[in-house]
Amino acid sequence: MWIGLNGGDLTPALLLHAHSLGIADPREYVLQPSERAHAISLLAPILFAGPSLALGWTSVDLLIECLEHAWKSRPATPVHEEHPRLPWNTKTLTLSHGTPNRTNLNRLTSTPQGSAFLASIRHLAGTTILRRNPLNNYRVPEWMGAPLLASFKSLETVILPYTYSNSPVSIMTLLGPGISVQMQLLTLSATLMKDLTNSGSNEIEAFDSILPGEVYTREGTRLQVSHYEVRWYPDCGWEKVWACML
Repeated sequence: MWIGLNGGDLTPALLLHAHSLGIADPREYVLQPSERAHAISLLAPILFAGPSLALGWTSVDLLIECLEHAWKSRPATPVHEEHPRLPWNTKTLTLSHGTPNRTNLNRLTSTPQGSAFLASIRHLAGTTILRRNPLNNYRVPEWMGAPLLASFKSLETVILPYTYSNSPVSIMTLLGPGISVQMQLLTLSATLMKDLTNSGSNEIEAFDSILPGEVYTREGTRLQVSHYEVRWYPDCGWEKVWACML
């Protein structure tokens, strides 16, 4: 389910059935400064209601504002509880589209609410590039380096969707009708991922052979291959994978 700055037409009843929420590109919405604070107050509880959240790096500043509002508005901790209750239910975070802005990244990792949010995430997903050769290793997004992963203190798995096509691909085809691709979902244990990035590597060894609809496992790694091909567009293809996770 995709929402923008206005929160869409979501109602409390609808939110009960929404397990995955995504933030649309905020550049599609124009708000006056006087309207933004009110919009954030409406959006924050919606955004953090479900266990799965997806957004592009262009939306991180919006996430930061919602975290700040949720943190300031959180209820007091009961005297019999040792740790404060977190004002979000998010356990799976998907980050996509582009590279992180260093300023926003610092705002996210250096504030109490940002640090607490990242530390509570159990499953981290990111988008990847189109694979042309099934024997090539799987490349990990550059932003998933050791410094940022260290902020995810409760991380259990890293999820990376890959598209594969052995047909010729042109820019015009991608921008127009798109291409039919096979989807591959690579799941890595947090321990393996952190060991990989700490070693300075950004590649996962490819499996020897893969077939549609099959699942392959080895120590710390699981690869699931889609039964069928999907229509892939650079701007929205990854959202299909995020929505159904194969």
